[in-house]
Amino acid sequence: MTYDEFFRACDKSLDERNKLVVAVRLLPPNVLGPLRERITSHFKAMNELMRAKANLMHVIVRWRSYSPSESSARFQGEFFRTHDGGLREAAEWAYEKGIAEINALAQEMKQSAGEFDVLYDKCMEEEQGISVEARQVGMTFEPCLKRFAAENKALSATARKRSG
Repeated sequence: MTYDEFFRACDKSLDERNKLVVAVRLLPPNVLGPLRERITSHFKAMNELMRAKANLMHVIVRWRSYSPSESSARFQGEFFRTHDGGLREAAEWAYEKGIAEINALAQEMKQSAGEFDVLYDKCMEEEQGISVEARQVGMTFEPCLKRFAAENKALSATARKRSG
């Protein structure tokens, strides 16, 4: 799956889940009983999780495609437009700007990975609770996040490791 396909799938997943929220809200109150609000809340939390994963993937893509030489050229051009000085000063200034840019990107990746992990754990816990409550009233609600936890946790752990 390409990154573009992944981001399109995220958007589609968000749209489909929003439709489910509307559908659940339109059901008569007695159909789901107390689970109704928990399920709609869970769907909203899952949308937050999907956005967090998409954000993490966007940062990873930017990290993987970061080019020090392109960054340096861009910053040197900026230097010559805004400062007086020679090539050495421009190169040093561009180097410092490049270091600052890569550090900011690393920090953003670390933060995105942390936010994704927190939301993943929250949604996984919610799923388990809803599953138990659903069984108590004779309904089936299959948790799915636990199945993919190792894969998703590896993604965020790798992002954190790369970001230093």
